[in-house]
Amino acid sequence: MLTVPVALVVMVLCARIPYPVYFADTRWLMWLLGPATVAFAVPIFEYRQLLRKR
Repeated sequence: MLTVPVALVVMVLCARIPYPVYFADTRWLMWLLGPATVAFAVPIFEYRQLLRKR
């Protein structure tokens, strides 16, 4: 969980990409992550008892 964010920060710093440019270019990705997170979280929440048993 720490490897990917650290690698991303290193790549952005090495490429000298300003944060406003990075943020503007990845805004669509952040917009899609919200619904995707909910789409994964709802079934896990609904089947939490089954997951605990296994």
